[in-house]
Amino acid sequence: MARKSNANLIRIGLVGMVVLLAGGFWLHELQEGRKATAATAAAWMITGPACPSPAPGAATPPLPKQMAFDEVAIAREVGGTAACNTIKENGNGATLTICQFFAPGAIKVTTKKGTYSFAPERGVDASLVVRDDVPSCVLHVNPALLSP
Repeated sequence: MARKSNANLIRIGLVGMVVLLAGGFWLHELQEGRKATAATAAAWMITGPACPSPAPGAATPPLPKQMAFDEVAIAREVGGTAACNTIKENGNGATLTICQFFAPGAIKVTTKKGTYSFAPERGVDASLVVRDDVPSCVLHVNPALLSP
């Protein structure tokens, strides 16, 4: 009888070790995923001065370069390089749509909540951040995200 109970204890111990190892691997992968998500968010979160808005009633130049990303329509005056992504703010917060542009000129953004215009000077880089279908624009980009 003692042999049988020792064999059961060994089986229980082995199962316990397998469960602990599997849990450890799962926690490690979860932590690495969170680090990667936070790093991506940090690279895409751009700060800078706000883009100017066009004066009320000002004529809008033609905006021939059009694109759509995540139900956001964007028209811009100049067709420089653009990069867009959807991220979680700070890696675990609100979902944001971010687009970065090299020298876009005037920008018009259309979301479910309306149409918004921004007027960065020609030749100045700009980034759009769309939070809850409302865009904001800053005069800065992360050039590493826009390199070919």
